[in-house]
Amino acid sequence: MKEPLRILVVSDYRSTHTVRPEAEIFIRLLKKGHQVTVMTYAEAKYAQRFKEAGAQVINSHPNNKNDIDFRIELRKAIQEHDIQIVHFYNSKASVNGLRAVRGLKVKVCLYRGFTGHVHWYDPTLYMKYMHPRVNAIVCNSQGVANEFIKQPFIDKKRLKVIHKGHDLSWYAPIKPTSRQEFGLSKDTLLLVNVANNRKMKGIKYLLEAMNHLPTDADIKLLLVGREMDIDEHLAILEKGSNSDKVIFTGFRSDALSIVKMCDIFVLTSLWGESITKAVIEAMSLGIAPV
Repeated sequence: MKEPLRILVVSDYRSTHTVRPEAEIFIRLLKKGHQVTVMTYAEAKYAQRFKEAGAQVINSHPNNKNDIDFRIELRKAIQEHDIQIVHFYNSKASVNGLRAVRGLKVKVCLYRGFTGHVHWYDPTLYMKYMHPRVNAIVCNSQGVANEFIKQPFIDKKRLKVIHKGHDLSWYAPIKPTSRQEFGLSKDTLLLVNVANNRKMKGIKYLLEAMNHLPTDADIKLLLVGREMDIDEHLAILEKGSNSDKVIFTGFRSDALSIVKMCDIFVLTSLWGESITKAVIEAMSLGIAPV
């Protein structure tokens, strides 16, 4: 191998499940002999795994987009560890990071995992992706890259499409939740959607579709995530005769076990999804997506 790269990454690693595909990229780089320094929140659950893999972990992450103390600490870390490449994985990290690296020779990579809301006339874009100091924009799908390609003033050479990988072995130990927990028959066809409700998720259209099912159809829909049972959604169900076919579980730390229990994962997102992690997880668990 050529001389190892010296990499610094700034990201929020407090949730082990959500960030796993991203974090494991740097774990694999460590295994290949590269040097990785991680700056994240002190309470980050993934910090220990990084340390065990040989990473230097610094308990620091910007609290806002103008965090002077963080910028000082980041600049110090880059110089002390002779960093060659920095990866910023969120807006707070990107805005602060680009200000911190002024005058340094380090290469700067930003991450984009959302499709849409990229417009050349948006001034905030010049504080991040269209900033002249950016060397690369890591897009987690071609769809994300295409949004940038449409813009007239961006250097297309910066765009690098790198998918977040999922190792099937991560999902092998997961056992399905017992149907008895929800009072469900083994013969009931179970549909599931996992998300924290937002307009872009299109949940109201999924509920409207449920209203069109025959009342005697042995089908249930489980909605897993925060704010699924809002008044708007409940009102939709009240207009039909199938409210008993929808189960709101709320947030569940064992969401993957619930997905494993079901027969079909349904995705109704209207926009913004790049590569939907919840769908990849469902397929990794052997659950068919629609």
